[in-house]
Amino acid sequence: MLFGIGCLVVIVAIGTGLTGEKFPSSSPRSHVSTGQPVAAAPAAVPARSKSSGSGPRPILTYRVTGTPGARVTYGPAGTYLTGRAPLQATARLGNPLYYFVTAQLPRRGSVECEILIGAKVMAKSVATGRHNLASCQISRDPLSRKWQNAAGG
Repeated sequence: MLFGIGCLVVIVAIGTGLTGEKFPSSSPRSHVSTGQPVAAAPAAVPARSKSSGSGPRPILTYRVTGTPGARVTYGPAGTYLTGRAPLQATARLGNPLYYFVTAQLPRRGSVECEILIGAKVMAKSVATGRHNLASCQISRDPLSRKWQNAAGG
């Protein structure tokens, strides 16, 4: 019974501030509502989003023209979307390792593929003949962080 009363005294002492610790006259909760030191952490969240680009991300366009019916595969790294020529698809530019588009001719003819960022052609390839393949790929330079033709062209 004496042990139970001792624990109750310790709990009451801690709860009422009798432990000797000095607390400011206002509770920490008042700092949150008034925007004092605790509010600095939420203010940092918008700063991070601004550094990663607060505006809309540029538009990426996959474009395939030429002989109708060419088989098209395209997308960011790890994604394989499919379609048939002629094809134009758009997406917001993100952060995959690369973007690609390929177009394979099923018979004689010619086909051209392009990857654009905004209005700028980043990669372009042409194929002619039977079952030939046009292939484009862009990747981000690890140092400059700029998108470039992965074929070096």
